[in-house]
Amino acid sequence: MDVLHQPRFVDLAPAEVYATLLDEGHCLCSIRTMYRLLAANADVRERRNQARHPAYAKPELLATGPN
Repeated sequence: MDVLHQPRFVDLAPAEVYATLLDEGHCLCSIRTMYRLLAANADVRERRNQARHPAYAKPELLATGPN
């Protein structure tokens, strides 16, 4: 976890961190394990903007007279 939280890796995806560490000659764990570690500490989330649907009142049918 300390490696993934280093300032140089903060803005990188786990796959990029893995590739950088391999280039430097370090192999700590797999990419999937990095994702598991981040998910266990709630450091991974959906990056896309999610639509917030407004709450609305259920329509109510009112009879104003006979058909």
